[in-house]
Amino acid sequence: MKRYTALFLAFALAFCLAGCRRMTEEDTTGMTDPMTGPTQSDPTHGGSTQTEANGAAGILTAVWEKYAEDERFAVYGGMMDAPVDNAPGNLDLTNGDELASKYLMNADLLAQVDEGASLTHLMNNNLFSAAAFRLKAQTNAEAFAKSLRDNIQKNQWICGQPDRLLIARAEGDYLVVAFGSEDAMKTFSSRFTQCFSGAKTFYSEAVVA
Repeated sequence: MKRYTALFLAFALAFCLAGCRRMTEEDTTGMTDPMTGPTQSDPTHGGSTQTEANGAAGILTAVWEKYAEDERFAVYGGMMDAPVDNAPGNLDLTNGDELASKYLMNADLLAQVDEGASLTHLMNNNLFSAAAFRLKAQTNAEAFAKSLRDNIQKNQWICGQPDRLLIARAEGDYLVVAFGSEDAMKTFSSRFTQCFSGAKTFYSEAVVA
């Protein structure tokens, strides 16, 4: 059974890579200012020490574990050449092409992070994609969030445009970006807030590109 699961995962990922890559544009002018969300100082997940011990993947794992069984869907984590089945996985930050295609992380943004992890819908990235990144010291989180938001809003989507996006600072130096269908984002946003009640939301809005 594990063999067939692995074969199906490999086939599905190959299909997504061939048919659902995204194209970005350099023009990021005309965007609005960030919206700030809750700023409580008492996250329900237990503070930065616990999460940072597990890294960026720990951020997404904490959220995914809050999902009820009937809220879950087929997902994979990490890179397409070494996916993690049904769980978050670490990202290879040296693979700029894949990170730009899937998460709209251009070279300038990648230079400002030193760790990343992802959780993505198995059949279509645009139905749901989430990534967590640890920002390097001295990185301006608000400016980083705006640049990433601009990339998403200016993107030309293939295989269907996502409905909503979320960019928020979970805790410590970790920033989370997620986009997808209305239903997928409603669930993710709710579970994210349950884990990180002290998160600062930079953007929670419709994708209008």
